[in-house]
Amino acid sequence: MLEATDYPLFLLYMMSRFLLLIFALCVACTLQAQEDVAPADFIELLAEDLSLGEEGLEYDAILEYLNELQNAPLDLNTATAEELSETRLLNDLQVNSLVQYRQTVGELINQYEMQAVPNWDLPTIRKILPFIKVKGDLDDYQVPLLRQLYQGDDQLILRWSRTLQTQEGYRKTDTLADGTPAAPYLGSPDKIYFRYRHQYANRLSYGITAEKDAGEEFFQGTQSQGFDFYSAHLFVKGNGIMQQLALGDFEARFGQGLVMWSGLAFGKSAESIRISRQGTRLRPYTSVAEYQFLRGAAATFQFKNIECTVLASRKAIDRGSKSDTVRIDDDGIIIDDEFQDGDVLYNIVEDGLHNTLTDIDNKNALQQTDIAAHVRYKGRQFQVGASGLRTSFDENLDLSNGQTYSQYRFKGEALLGGSVDYRWTWRNVHFFGEAAMTDKGGTAFVNGMMASLHPSFDMSLLYRNISKDYFTFYATPFAESVGGMGEQGTYIGFSFTPIRNWRINGYFDMFRNRWLRSDSDAPAYGYDQLVQATYAPNKILEIQVRYKSETKQKNVNSLTQVLEGAQMTYLEEETIDNFRVNVAYKLNKSLTLKSRIAISGYDRASTEKEHGYLLFQDIDWHPFGKRYSIKARYAFFDTPTYNTRIYAYENDVLYSYSVPPYYGRGTRWYAVLRYKVLRNLDIWLRYARTDFDDRTVISSGNNQINGSARDDVRAQIRWKF
Repeated sequence: MLEATDYPLFLLYMMSRFLLLIFALCVACTLQAQEDVAPADFIELLAEDLSLGEEGLEYDAILEYLNELQNAPLDLNTATAEELSETRLLNDLQVNSLVQYRQTVGELINQYEMQAVPNWDLPTIRKILPFIKVKGDLDDYQVPLLRQLYQGDDQLILRWSRTLQTQEGYRKTDTLADGTPAAPYLGSPDKIYFRYRHQYANRLSYGITAEKDAGEEFFQGTQSQGFDFYSAHLFVKGNGIMQQLALGDFEARFGQGLVMWSGLAFGKSAESIRISRQGTRLRPYTSVAEYQFLRGAAATFQFKNIECTVLASRKAIDRGSKSDTVRIDDDGIIIDDEFQDGDVLYNIVEDGLHNTLTDIDNKNALQQTDIAAHVRYKGRQFQVGASGLRTSFDENLDLSNGQTYSQYRFKGEALLGGSVDYRWTWRNVHFFGEAAMTDKGGTAFVNGMMASLHPSFDMSLLYRNISKDYFTFYATPFAESVGGMGEQGTYIGFSFTPIRNWRINGYFDMFRNRWLRSDSDAPAYGYDQLVQATYAPNKILEIQVRYKSETKQKNVNSLTQVLEGAQMTYLEEETIDNFRVNVAYKLNKSLTLKSRIAISGYDRASTEKEHGYLLFQDIDWHPFGKRYSIKARYAFFDTPTYNTRIYAYENDVLYSYSVPPYYGRGTRWYAVLRYKVLRNLDIWLRYARTDFDDRTVISSGNNQINGSARDDVRAQIRWKF
């Protein structure tokens, strides 16, 4: 294995060889295919931009939405600003430019007129073409609702996946009283997903989604009803007084996310000026994350310039185990750690896994009720709104869990929050913000702006100030940490097109936490920066170079001392660097090659510096006129520890995604085969294998594999009718 001091020279050598190989490939290939890049490529690139190390995000929601738009494109003449922003293909400056253009000039005549819209450049137009239309042949609102219920598109999906190696949780390690063997995991290692959905354009949707996670029982034992998780929805859009109606499972998004923003909320990404929260107020919920959604009914009404959204939700959620209550005063001093009658200390469990007896005992043990409303006035250039949310539980909760750093988290049975938000567009500048408060005394403020200072230069600025005691269960503002409790920060982003075919994006974010965190026993600061240069001279070649660095103060685990009977932990800076070069080349109508080298670094004073790398080659083969297509990757990686992990988006079956962290030393490859059996029947097969050179045991606990290799398989079938 290479020594740490050898990494810089080795990585420079690898990168130089890699770039020489790509240069030779580009020179040697003379095929000049002029076709548009497939819409699926844009979906992949979008997910890639968002995979900057954010774990646990439900990317399938945006991937599915963009796939839907391919079948039912938005009409640029009728689409609202919220609908356009929700695609993530346009920033707010571009959305506002289109809205103002329609108000001033009138409806677009055809797609070629998009070039006349201010702030819309040719790359943007090419990117959105698969998802939009101009003046559709049929006005969807003219079709009666009853007819929409049975006309349109129906889709049935069944997906199965499994890890082939036996994990410790599935080994028979215990015996029940009757002598039968028992395992920590109750069910099989199979993961099963089922979905039926009916859609009429983007006006009506209803369906049901069900999932069984690995280790959960299926139509037996604790899961006699079949799947562990079921979700159903009915969603209707109108053009009268009632604009939206949601029944069953849905998402709600108000303001800048300080009070209510359920579902997927994007943070910092290479799309550096896209920082404001904007989207349709309500959306159907079609994912399988089992916590961050609403279940009940909601509606949006429009009265001239006044829009009102109301909702009511009640759902059963999982709780953590009850333990002794620890009482802490305002200075963080423990004053009572004895459990008394009536004291309850529960955590909310969000992973949705129910594959052990403990998980089953805590499943759906709490009832959560949410009542919320949002009212806003919509002018041509200005809008202002107000939100309110009340969340309550059927039992007393204490989410501080007896820890000093979390003592300001929710305690009690109910929480009330409210906010005021605004948007204002003045010439080429767009302002937005929200101010919020809870009945516990917490306050939060988010204010930002985006400006087009020159046809080739856009910038964004955002300031957030969230008190240490501000908390709501659906707070997802733009912040470094989820919810942003105790965070204050300033973000600056820019997008620059210095010359034709070149684009440079970047941001700098400086933040500080004014209270303790799980990894810092004192208020701490940090800063995050990214710069990305993209060169796309034509439709067949794109070269992208990205550098990202993040520095935070964290506890020094190895340097402590005892002072007056208390343990004091020092803080030090931790810096994580990532550098990558990505090249995509479309050889012809059927074959696209994508290559990448990524380098990571980890540095803090109390430990040795670490360096890692990832090198992979992708092949995307769509033979013209054939029923099948193949996407594959072969990767080499060497990262000493999890600290230098490198994230990379992987192709998967339809509506699924994979953004795994590469860490350790070894190789990984995968292949995805799609075969079109009939016109409306498709199957996908995916096989992925990781071979480690630095270990004989993979993972730990119930997920431990005794061996140096892991194989994962996935199969999916889709029937459209």
